[in-house]
Amino acid sequence: MTTITINKRTKAGKLLFEMAKILSEKKESGVTIDETKPRYNSETEKAMKEARAGKTNPISLEDFRKQLYS
Repeated sequence: MTTITINKRTKAGKLLFEMAKILSEKKESGVTIDETKPRYNSETEKAMKEARAGKTNPISLEDFRKQLYS
């Protein structure tokens, strides 16, 4: 098994990814696509999960600015 990283924002990356998608449609081709890499770093993922679960304390914009600039 070999892992290939593809930047889907470039023309070559788009082309290569589309080719891999077409090849992965057939089971016997031996090509699979696994896009399980997290979109954000682990701290951001954790903060997003906590926010969705309601484990955070909302603050006003004024309080946020005070914390930011003090």
